[in-house]
Amino acid sequence: MEKLLHGLVQYNASGMPKENVPLQRIDIKVTVVGFVASVESDLYYINNSTEAVQTEFVFPLDADSAVYKFEAEINNRVIIAEVQEKSQAKETYQNAIENEYVGLYMAMDDDYADVFRLKLGNLPGKKSAKLTFAYAREVDMETDDIGILTLPTVLNPRYVPDTGSSPFPQSDGATGGELKIFSSLFDKGMLYMEDFFINFEVKVAGGGNGCLSSEKITMDVNADRMLTSLKTVSRRPELGTDFVLELHYKGFDKPCAILEKGKDDNESGFLSSDVLMVNFSPLFSNLQTNALHEFVFLIDRSGSMGSRIGKAKETLLLLLKSLPVNCSFNVVSFGSEYSLLFPKSEPYSEESMEKAMGLQREMGADMGGTEIYRALLKVFEDKPVKVTRQVFLLTDGEVGNVQEIVKLVRSQTNTRVFTFGIGNGCSTELIRDVAKAGKGKATFVRDSERLQNKVMSVMKCSLCPTIKDLSLTWSLPDGCSILNVPKEVPTIFQGDRLILYGMISGEISKETNVKSSLKMIGKSGELPVEYGLEFDLDSTVGKNDEVFLLHRLAAKARISELEMEESGDTKMLTALSTAANITCRETAFVGFDKNNRDVLAQAGHQLEPAFDGYIQHSLCLRSYGLMDMGDNCKRSYGFTGFRFHFENPFKKVTDVFSGIFSKKKGKAKNKKKNSKESVPSLKKKDSVREDEKTTVMMELIELQKFDGSWELTRSFADLLRKEF
Repeated sequence: MEKLLHGLVQYNASGMPKENVPLQRIDIKVTVVGFVASVESDLYYINNSTEAVQTEFVFPLDADSAVYKFEAEINNRVIIAEVQEKSQAKETYQNAIENEYVGLYMAMDDDYADVFRLKLGNLPGKKSAKLTFAYAREVDMETDDIGILTLPTVLNPRYVPDTGSSPFPQSDGATGGELKIFSSLFDKGMLYMEDFFINFEVKVAGGGNGCLSSEKITMDVNADRMLTSLKTVSRRPELGTDFVLELHYKGFDKPCAILEKGKDDNESGFLSSDVLMVNFSPLFSNLQTNALHEFVFLIDRSGSMGSRIGKAKETLLLLLKSLPVNCSFNVVSFGSEYSLLFPKSEPYSEESMEKAMGLQREMGADMGGTEIYRALLKVFEDKPVKVTRQVFLLTDGEVGNVQEIVKLVRSQTNTRVFTFGIGNGCSTELIRDVAKAGKGKATFVRDSERLQNKVMSVMKCSLCPTIKDLSLTWSLPDGCSILNVPKEVPTIFQGDRLILYGMISGEISKETNVKSSLKMIGKSGELPVEYGLEFDLDSTVGKNDEVFLLHRLAAKARISELEMEESGDTKMLTALSTAANITCRETAFVGFDKNNRDVLAQAGHQLEPAFDGYIQHSLCLRSYGLMDMGDNCKRSYGFTGFRFHFENPFKKVTDVFSGIFSKKKGKAKNKKKNSKESVPSLKKKDSVREDEKTTVMMELIELQKFDGSWELTRSFADLLRKEF
């Protein structure tokens, strides 16, 4: 068992971990504009020893994040890291350390794309260090109008299967895998000052009402809001939990186009081009909806699931009770080994559902390691005939053989794979990449989160017809052309929000009044389908020579696509990564002196006091009007958009009783608003009431029959009385 320390770790002369460098505070600034976000984190450390030390900073980050900035400030000198090919960056860093210069190096972990490692070499004794990193990413749209942005702090153990000589194991037996352990940012292995706080500053364009619970900020985002508000509250970090920003979008039904201008010079390569981002919710007509479905539920019952197995069982219950009556299904449990509920998928009936429910009630986290590959291999042995197979993978994602699993999933036909990441700290790399390879959808379920809406949203997507052979046709002003980013159109689900990027060549005249358009053409079965939208382009858009948020996100989208391709064009990956200054598997950040970008500043020997002065530790929520979008973005709307509503032909408990469990609304009371008032916390009694509602809901679902009906029993009546 290998212990991988998390935080800024000091190493001795032999290269072995010695101890953690104390963390004084963390300042995190989050800016959200529409459906994209930029996050910048400042971490303050102090070396209490009298000697220069070699340190390494290990931290979790969502696999879809585009890290575009990393720097360190020591002794009033700023070292800026820039992206180079990885072997070259390692050589540059090592040369700096050997010559007793301060060095800075950062790259993805060799095994995990959602873990980053930063080396800060020759940190002088009695010196303070401020490490800054920034990244861009899209907001996860988990339902039609709720977006989630997770700020991860938890690194969970990753199980690495012992596959022997072959990366594609065939045997069914248990194997002796290796368990790599990451310590949490806030567990007892992490050193931080007694008065340690994390300070959040959150700017949301169009942000409105907000509230704070123990693990998240909830905020309304209004498309027509122009006001600015400021709310602050002091809080210490919650141990072992990720922090979440939950955004409730209102009025974002219309398609939206944003043009980000590139740098003026022609030497910046990718950053010199203009980038267009279009987000919309496509609605296709003539979709074939008569396909038969097979549903296979893979449930992680490995020891790492622990208390999370209850959340997995709850998710399985909701999925089982939401199946259409004319389908077949199976349940596969896996750990070091796997077991099937039925030898082959069976028709969904009252009898088969009762067998599945019996298994669901008895499930425990008692099957050893996490051998996802073997379980998937067994499922894929039987090819679907005259049905569309929908695979649901429920796991904490703590594995080390992600690439082998992704390759296996990508090779399947007539199969879609939907993933559920269970609990805080699960592997975003596994959950996202498997869903992308399987043309499904990735969903994350946090430890304290309610499941109903998320599960129903994914089930609706699984029942949506597959749209294949998709192509894009753009119509732009004369003299302009566009390159799709990513090259292939991402998986589309009817009515789900989609974000596309494009690199524009040619100048856009300020006088042009021509509408631009986008047409998407594909097939549903053998029937052609299409969707189109119009939008405005305007060249009078400002620039931001530091961030270029849309450029980074477009580059990340293409890099992710290249990394998942079997050809693995490393030259193209490296070229795009260095041009956009964001990391990939083939590149790394390496430090340069900010002033002359020459030899790194030599470590000083004079003593410097720690960061002094008392800093007010607070969580700041700042919401800005929708039009306050920064100097480098301009928003334009096309024709009226549409909100897709899925008409479920089977009445399920979440539909029938949605009114029973919704909070009753009274008349609003006029309250005097204060722009600096504290963000309200959830009251204990409200939290207890929500738990009671969830319990009643789950008991009702368990009583539900396979066709969506209930028997009028005493138990059923007693449950209804609990609410009324």
